[in-house]
Amino acid sequence: AHATTAGDHAHAATTGSFAHATTTGAYAHATTTGRLTYATTTGAYAHAATAGRLTYATTTGIFAHATATGDHARASVAGENAIAAAFGANSRARAADGGFIVLAQYNHDGDTVVAVKTAQVGKDGIKPDTWYKLSPTGEFVEAE
Repeated sequence: AHATTAGDHAHAATTGSFAHATTTGAYAHATTTGRLTYATTTGAYAHAATAGRLTYATTTGIFAHATATGDHARASVAGENAIAAAFGANSRARAADGGFIVLAQYNHDGDTVVAVKTAQVGKDGIKPDTWYKLSPTGEFVEAE
């Protein structure tokens, strides 16, 4: 299932494996649920949220946030004051300079959270437009 919208305050939501949602415009939001789903937004305050295994959330725009949950989740943002948050075993996040990344680290079995960390890109060695994950000890490391 795929959903695409364009325009101010436009929203798109999909559910199911390989479901994609794309929006463009200020305040436009995209939400997907399912395995291998993608949520993509462009515009100021446009948010993308995904839930499921191997999900991707991507946003572009000032104050645009991306949240991805599930094993191997990916969250990416490009824009001022944007936040990329990925929660799930082996998850990854990246942001532009000045943005923030938030990640959770799980135990070996992937069923217990052992650390949650936040970093501002451009500070403390966190590079812009670079994928990060948390190490087994809960430290930010570059992801491949």
